Amino acid sequence: MTEIKPDYFQLDAFKEIGSIGGCNAATSLSVMLDKKVDIGVPTVVIESIENIPHVLLEGANIINAVCFSVIGQISGSIFLVFSPPESLILANLLTGRKTTQTENLDEIEMSALNELGNIIVGTYLSALNQVLKMKVEYSVPEFISDMLKPVLTGIVTKLSLKTDYVVIVKNEFMIEKKMCKIPLIFIPDSESLNTILETLGKGEK
Repeated sequence: MTEIKPDYFQLDAFKEIGSIGGCNAATSLSVMLDKKVDIGVPTVVIESIENIPHVLLEGANIINAVCFSVIGQISGSIFLVFSPPESLILANLLTGRKTTQTENLDEIEMSALNELGNIIVGTYLSALNQVLKMKVEYSVPEFISDMLKPVLTGIVTKLSLKTDYVVIVKNEFMIEKKMCKIPLIFIPDSESLNTILETLGKGEK
């Protein structure tokens, strides 16, 4: 595995992209829910792909995820991870229901989480486009419920991605005094990640 050491300015640029995308997502979500939505300052890290289950959740935990393929001048995959507590809170807020379990979300609840994924991923990639001056688009969402490691493996295998690293943006949204942690995971192929880092500024390779 080739070691990647993004410098301070590159990580700061990623953080700025996350902040712009997160703030715009909070605004859109506030309009969608007709509720006040605040967001904390996101944490951005670049991690080796095999460490992701340990960075985010225990490997055995079932998670819900909304996944997108990324196409254009940059290729890869991007998805949001919802833990069971966050899935429950968001499903109730988005649908106006009183859901009590997340093992078998119905079509309406999954559709609502997909729409939330569209909002957050759309604003993040719009910010990425703005900073990189590149055309990056994304597919329709796919809802997945499984353990995190199989989800990651399935995405990488499905897209035939050649990648060792992922970008993690840890978002915290406050909705009606309820804190929702919604990590965004961007899996660019190796060439795309190098392109992003070079565009953001020369780092130590």
